[in-house]
Amino acid sequence: MKAKKTFLINTAVLTITALVLRGIGLVFRVYLSNIIGAQGMGLYQLILSIYMLASTFATSGISTAVTRLCADEMVIGSKKSVLKVLRRAVLLSAIVGLSLNLIVYAFSSPISTVFIGDARAIPSVKILSFSLVPMGVSACFKGFFIARRKTVLPSVASIFEQIVRISVVMVLLISLKAKDIKTACFYVLLSDVIAEAASCLFMYFATINDKKKLSVANNNLKIRKGIVSSILKIAVPITAGKYLTSGLRTVENLLVPKCLSVFSSNKQAGLETFGLLKGMAMPIIFFPSSFLQAISTLLIPEISQSAALNEKNVIRKDVEKVISITIIGSILAGGCFYLCSNKIGVAFYKSVETGVLIKALSPLVPIMYLESVVDGILKGLNKQNSTLLYNTIDSSLRIILVLIIVPKFGMFGFLAIMVFSNVLTCALNMIKLLRVIILKFDIKNWLVKPILSIVVAVLFCRQLLVGVTNNIAYIIISITLISSVYLTMIFVLKATTLTPVLNLKKDSKH
Repeated sequence: MKAKKTFLINTAVLTITALVLRGIGLVFRVYLSNIIGAQGMGLYQLILSIYMLASTFATSGISTAVTRLCADEMVIGSKKSVLKVLRRAVLLSAIVGLSLNLIVYAFSSPISTVFIGDARAIPSVKILSFSLVPMGVSACFKGFFIARRKTVLPSVASIFEQIVRISVVMVLLISLKAKDIKTACFYVLLSDVIAEAASCLFMYFATINDKKKLSVANNNLKIRKGIVSSILKIAVPITAGKYLTSGLRTVENLLVPKCLSVFSSNKQAGLETFGLLKGMAMPIIFFPSSFLQAISTLLIPEISQSAALNEKNVIRKDVEKVISITIIGSILAGGCFYLCSNKIGVAFYKSVETGVLIKALSPLVPIMYLESVVDGILKGLNKQNSTLLYNTIDSSLRIILVLIIVPKFGMFGFLAIMVFSNVLTCALNMIKLLRVIILKFDIKNWLVKPILSIVVAVLFCRQLLVGVTNNIAYIIISITLISSVYLTMIFVLKATTLTPVLNLKKDSKH
């Protein structure tokens, strides 16, 4: 029972942390949007696209590699092997991060003028390059703690990082009084650099203190050989997949405002519409996914160890329960967004347009959430090459469709592309997962019953809330009522047992 209890506690810690971070981030975005407006948010989002592309090299694959290899070594290896994995990963990450730092800084001008299409982004692109080394090194330390089933310190580091980021940017914006979008974006990216450095230092000292307490199951005398090649074998496909996806998505993000401008014959209008979608609506949509992302993160070491011990039945039962909970929870979130979309847009951003976008995206919520969780499970099963292939196909198709459809149909066309893209990727990942673990998709309990339950809940609550005019009150009451009716029907229809997420029969080995 100890391992099961640890997993649930860690899930709670990561969930609460993610909710806190998303809450702080959401307030921060509202604050930014009020200062720099939709156009400024559009430019900021474009700079973030470059930021995420560069950070993919430094963080994506290396963190998962550290988690998986350290988790394996703690079951079948030695303490020295675990620490050697961490040291090699930190060194690799630092080398990659420094190389990227130099490249992004040197080419900041063409990146801004050619790719982003706005010279105002040059100072921001230059300064963001300095965050890549601490970001990558910090990811290694966090991967080590996830493998150790210790989520508190990484969670504290993430909250600390967000607090530093927001504190710095508010001081800069208020004291130095940024009067234009160019300066405001620079201050925001400067705060990111300072926050990443602070978080990295925090994780470094936490790791130094924690490694003294490290113990493993068998503590074999042999030290794992070929650690660098093992890290690269896991990290390269994941990083390549993330890079291709991020690269293609970056191209897409740069193309969408231009294509929207063609549709509306107004460059600024295209940038504003893009800012409404990516800078305002999408953060709201992904806010409730914290619990599912926590499970996805923690499943990597659990499934990796089960696979190393050849415990196929444990994997199958765990995955079945996680998929069930993911679908049921995400359908509830989608229903809440659908009913409250207009109220959310006005309450948070004073924008009816944002509410319209949230409503349009609400049916996609279950698909987007499920895709994220399944992706994490496949990586835990060492199937990162498959996710690489699927993401490449998806992103390539999205770019082609953006160029063809968005100039003719505008935002409606882009939303249609998002529907097609998410359905395609989720279906490919799910089919692969079901084949790997030999599991059938339970259409009756995973789709029919939850969809029926959410339709009844939404229709019932809509009638009860006709007289509620206050936006915040409407949102709170709606979520409470919908959740109550929906979950009651789920239990009545026996769509799920909602038992603890993992069986973890290998309790004694942890």
